[in-house]
Amino acid sequence: MEASFKIYELTMNADGSFEEPLTDVTDAVLNNDFNLTVDPSDKSYELRMGDINKGYRIVYDTTVNDRVGTEYKNNVTLTSDSPDVLTTDATVAVTRGKPLEKEATDYDDVGQIVDWEVKYNYDEKDIGQEQAVLTDTFQDNNQQLIDGSMEVYKVSIDPDTGVEIGKERYENYTLTRTASGYEIQFNESIHEPFKIKYQTETIDRVSEDGIVTNTIEDDFGNESEGSQTIGQGILIKNNTGANYKEKTTDWSIIINRDEEVMTNVTVTDKLPAGFTFDEASLNINGYEGETTVTYSDANDEMTIKFLDDVTQRVDITYTTDIDFDVAGREGSYSNSAVAEWMPEGESTMVTKTGSATFVPDGYTKNNGFKFGRYNVKEKEITWTIGVNYNNETLEDVVVTDPILGNQNFDITSVKIYEMILTGGANGFEKGTEVTGDFTITDLADSLGTEVAFSVRLGDIQTGYVIEFTTDFSDETVEALYENTATIESDNHEDTVLDASVSPRYGGEFTTKSGQQNSDNGRIVNWTVNVNRSQSKLDNVVITDTPSINQTIIQETLTIYGTTATETNIVKDSEAVLEEGIDYTVTFNENENGQESYEINFLSSIEEAYVLEYDTYILYEGDGNISNELSIVGQQVAEGEGDTNVNQAIDFRSISGSISGEVGSLTIKKVDAENNETALEGAAFHLYDEAGDF
Repeated sequence: MEASFKIYELTMNADGSFEEPLTDVTDAVLNNDFNLTVDPSDKSYELRMGDINKGYRIVYDTTVNDRVGTEYKNNVTLTSDSPDVLTTDATVAVTRGKPLEKEATDYDDVGQIVDWEVKYNYDEKDIGQEQAVLTDTFQDNNQQLIDGSMEVYKVSIDPDTGVEIGKERYENYTLTRTASGYEIQFNESIHEPFKIKYQTETIDRVSEDGIVTNTIEDDFGNESEGSQTIGQGILIKNNTGANYKEKTTDWSIIINRDEEVMTNVTVTDKLPAGFTFDEASLNINGYEGETTVTYSDANDEMTIKFLDDVTQRVDITYTTDIDFDVAGREGSYSNSAVAEWMPEGESTMVTKTGSATFVPDGYTKNNGFKFGRYNVKEKEITWTIGVNYNNETLEDVVVTDPILGNQNFDITSVKIYEMILTGGANGFEKGTEVTGDFTITDLADSLGTEVAFSVRLGDIQTGYVIEFTTDFSDETVEALYENTATIESDNHEDTVLDASVSPRYGGEFTTKSGQQNSDNGRIVNWTVNVNRSQSKLDNVVITDTPSINQTIIQETLTIYGTTATETNIVKDSEAVLEEGIDYTVTFNENENGQESYEINFLSSIEEAYVLEYDTYILYEGDGNISNELSIVGQQVAEGEGDTNVNQAIDFRSISGSISGEVGSLTIKKVDAENNETALEGAAFHLYDEAGDF
């Protein structure tokens, strides 16, 4: 498109970028210094620019003149007096609409009505009148087109974005019903996109959940399928919640959601063993007629008879009490309801069954629980055991717990509390302490472990919470601690409760990170976290070796103390360790010029520290800065605490070149008259470009 041709002059930067905004010089240069020739037949142009010494950008539009391409390529060649010919190309992808699409857009589960939408000719092809035909087939024989629901629209689409920007009702078509759907024949040739909306409904009552599928096809073999999940509304049963304090669970039954006429309706609900119907909790909404309600303890059945016709949706809700001595400890409990009725105009009774499942919380399934929480500041785990969460009748209950691993345990830390249930899932609180009411026994070495204890609760019908602590004073703190409690009773099988705790920073001896300084990118600020596990460590030695393209700024090396909270450890900038009192540091350099340092802690450590120091990037090298750190100590296995860092140098924060290599320079101050005589007091200083280092 010759009229779209634009030429912009570029103001270039040294790095190849250019300044914005661009300067439009089309009118100034075109047909003056520059000559443009366009050849429509060859789909090309030639721009003769003469002698130039500036940069230019050329911008123009082309028209897409086919309706099937998905991308278009454009080649350009630059020639001059130079023998070099420069060529480049670009490809532009074109997003087109699809010839045919179909989807379900809405579903009415009362009237069993599905809304459908068809997009036709969104790729905007020219289609002759005879070929402008659509055939829609309903795969489900229980679906039919709703009279008067068909709507056809001519659609306008934004050519730049592909977004619909308008539509207008279109009537110039012929609709023909078929045995399995319908056919639309357009009465004229078309080239615009069309949107078609219609509704289907079920012919017979839906008795099972399922999927309805419709398939539409055009005269060119394009096909699209749409589907909609539909649900029966005769009888729907659900478990709607539980109260774990009261040991109850709630149920709901919906009948006749699709609002048909149902005569002589009876709903019978079979409850799981141990579940008892609470008649006072029964609510029936949506029905104004008379009912009779009966409950049989013998077979756990609740029956509701509707003495009048049911014509609207009916919601039934009720609660059951749970006796876990009878119900047992199951992963789930199923409940089935059966509706029996006579459909309108028929003489035979029919039935529909629905079921629901109550899945109890984890504490109910195990009739107890166990977990642990780690306190970073105190270096201790508080273990909690829950016994008889279900309020079962248990005889001669004994809880046994062996303490595994290097945990310090004091049997006087064992406390026993009444369990207060809150009602929510896995919900409890500690009640009154009753430690003195029960017998706690030290079982050291009797269970194959060095530390163990038991609690004899005796005969119980309510829940109890047992709590105790372990700590890691004078110990290494590992990454994981596991603990298992066993609950025994004379009238029930044993219950095994497992728990594990991963102390924060457990098993960690060092971690390291480095970041280039924001003010001077050649300086790297390194941070080493030392012994965040707060393990007891003796004879600790840290060795740190930066890559050879770095030099250590020795005066920056500082070791800080830390402050521990219940959940974290942070650096204490006011607590600085003293060299020579708390530690010694030795800086080394090998024959290749690679530097390192070694820190020796002068006494045992059981706290966390933060070591900070800086290095200076001498030269680029392989483009990376790396660091190898190791820690050894009486309790640390070889390699266990090593930390290696290797990261790319960010050159954006460094000005100038940093190419080079490590070498040596010898400077000797001599007498001016006798060069063989060396003079004392010579000092040589080498600074970086800024004079800061």
